[in-house]
Amino acid sequence: MRHPKTKTFEDKMAQSEEKIMKAYKNLSKAELETLQKELQAKYDTIKASGISLDMSRGKPGADQLDLSAPMLDVLNSASDFKSSKGIDVRNYGELDGIPEAKQLFSELMDAPTDHIIVYGNSSLNVMYDLVARAMLHGIGGNTPWCKQDKIKFLCPVPGYDRHFAITESFGIEMINIPLNEDGPDMDLVEKYVNNDSAVKGIWNVPKYTNPSGVVYSDEVVRRFANLKPAAPDFRIFWDNAYVVHHLYEDNQAQILNILDECENANHFFTRFMGLMYRKGMAENHGLLLTPCNEIHTFGMNFDIDTVALSKNNEILFIDRAVPPKKVRKKVKNGYKVLELCSGVADKLGLAEGDVLDFK
Repeated sequence: MRHPKTKTFEDKMAQSEEKIMKAYKNLSKAELETLQKELQAKYDTIKASGISLDMSRGKPGADQLDLSAPMLDVLNSASDFKSSKGIDVRNYGELDGIPEAKQLFSELMDAPTDHIIVYGNSSLNVMYDLVARAMLHGIGGNTPWCKQDKIKFLCPVPGYDRHFAITESFGIEMINIPLNEDGPDMDLVEKYVNNDSAVKGIWNVPKYTNPSGVVYSDEVVRRFANLKPAAPDFRIFWDNAYVVHHLYEDNQAQILNILDECENANHFFTRFMGLMYRKGMAENHGLLLTPCNEIHTFGMNFDIDTVALSKNNEILFIDRAVPPKKVRKKVKNGYKVLELCSGVADKLGLAEGDVLDFK
């Protein structure tokens, strides 16, 4: 038997936990005043030590900023400030971005320049602006979100809290989607997106997901590309912030290009639209239409090569430099059509009888 005035380690721990776990709202005024004095004393002690702490996050260190220092010497008063389009870049620039900047990011993001808009600030600002415009003005001619009965957004968790803060600030209902080792639970994503027209979007950091570091698998990316949204104004927010920022030099994760997967065109609408109304297409890109055995070039703005393929990807026929406003007849046993920039078929040395391997 221990002395009644002696406190064991367990007693002290229990008393400490009780003090820690007690919510401020349950403390009396006297207890709050005592706690305030204790915390103020601790704060004053830390402050007196002269420690300089920067608690902001996501801010590059000085050594990282030094990497871009030579860029400050690229331009001077004798430089040519005209872009490739003849615009003086010292002024407001161009609506969708300086062409040279678009070309740079085209290479980094593996996307055609006509798919890129260069803004002047962080991607979070851009995403906030997109959601705000959808709320106020709608997307693609659809009713503004603020005038619809209910708006929902899918949020893979754990996920980036600043994404969630955007939708939360607009009062949008957020639905948690479990994040697996290969990406979001796509069964749940498809269930919500394909069946509920109130679901307008989903947040994504597909590569090195913040904060868990998950990398989306090929299957997950393909399933995203093949969603069939119930809402015509549904959008995938694909925040690929770490596309060129790898954790390790010898272990760099790669993910499928979501734009390429969407352009595989295995929906009727994407097959119907094809390359219509585009300004052009990069030489290292193509559009595979499947199933498809007859195409037209109405609404197109440039010549293309068309390659008719069988089910096993054997080249049956090549039609070179097809101009706009033409219809190409069916090819016997044709099952797919590959559309390329004019002249690319010859550059690649394609010939009838070749079998293509799509990876």
